[in-house]
Amino acid sequence: MVDGNGSAWNTTQPAAGGWHNAGTGRFVATALTGKVQCASSSLCLMLTDNGMYASTHPAARHLWQHQPLPFRLAAVACPVRSFCAGIAPAEVHTTTNPLGGRGAWRLTTLTRATT
Repeated sequence: MVDGNGSAWNTTQPAAGGWHNAGTGRFVATALTGKVQCASSSLCLMLTDNGMYASTHPAARHLWQHQPLPFRLAAVACPVRSFCAGIAPAEVHTTTNPLGGRGAWRLTTLTRATT
């Protein structure tokens, strides 16, 4: 998890507490939207105002890589490491390779359900 100061916190037992500051300090150059999604202990995505940062080692400051995106995501969910869905204004984008950069994301067409 990344707090408002840009510090990364981690734990192996989130419900039991025991959160530890990874000592990364403020490492994100752009303003954060406060949206961090970790599919597992080895994949976290953090949304920013101009794309996202991704890491397979989220507690290590130097292993977060910036990925510019041609759209701005308001939220992202990764139920598993190999699939993520992101919501942009009036759009949904998905990927099976969240570390693949801007070319790995696809606009997903949604249809309205009829009753």
